Amino acid sequence: MTTTTTSNKIAVEYLTTSSNNAITAYPALAVSSSETLFWLNARKPFLNFYVSDDPEYGFGFTGFKPAQGNTKVAGQVLAAVALTGDPRYHAQVYGFTS
Repeated sequence: MTTTTTSNKIAVEYLTTSSNNAITAYPALAVSSSETLFWLNARKPFLNFYVSDDPEYGFGFTGFKPAQGNTKVAGQVLAAVALTGDPRYHAQVYGFTS
């Protein structure tokens, strides 16, 4: 696995961080048609979801706005959120075949 593309850089960083630098690339697989599965441990404090304290950006509704001169209306909801995770509590399995 090369580390030149953005997605590969993210995967390599995930593997390096979650394995304490023991794994720095995807393991080589004998079967090229196998699948890899990543999953997150969503229990607190391993995965945190933060919402802005500002009422407007904490899923605040800005009201209805008329659309292009017809009877349809649209509303706008503003959200400023962050999702953080602790990678050492998440996992990866590989080598699934059908």
